Amino acid sequence: VYVSVAQRLSAAASLAAALAAWLPCAVLVQQLDIGLPVALVLTAASFTFGFLFIRSPAWMPPSNRARRGRADLIVRAVITGVLVAVVVTVSDAIGPAATGVALVFPVSLTTISWIMHRRYGGAAAAAVLGATLRPLFGFLGFLLALHLLAEPIGTPLALAAAVGCSVLWSLVLLARLGPLKRARAR
Repeated sequence: VYVSVAQRLSAAASLAAALAAWLPCAVLVQQLDIGLPVALVLTAASFTFGFLFIRSPAWMPPSNRARRGRADLIVRAVITGVLVAVVVTVSDAIGPAATGVALVFPVSLTTISWIMHRRYGGAAAAAVLGATLRPLFGFLGFLLALHLLAEPIGTPLALAAAVGCSVLWSLVLLARLGPLKRARAR
């Protein structure tokens, strides 16, 4: 949703539209009692939908190059920290389903889109967010490895394997990108 509206709407309106689409889906999924096979099918369907229908604009270097500031990093860290603190504080009161929805809130993508949109415009933010679909497979690998390995080998080793899956996928994507494209992306 964000990718399709960011070029026409403000940062706040684009994020509001994206979150208005995300929240009912997150709540619905939390209400379903599904096992791993169904979760994998739903995930495959959502990724397929994304690859078929999300058309991010071509990346054009923004004409108004903003300086990178520490404030962006601080804002992202504060938003993430506040979300975690709020979820932990209210988790007993809101129950496991609402806690699950709050924990999967797309903090990173929301803060990146907000900062990019405000600094470089909707087209640049849409291009960046549209390009996140392939890297999300690394997150999927992380979650799947953690789910499958936590009980058989223990949490610390499962966490290490999960991080390894995510890092490996990132390395595959970087290798496919090639040195020429990486140099142009800088």
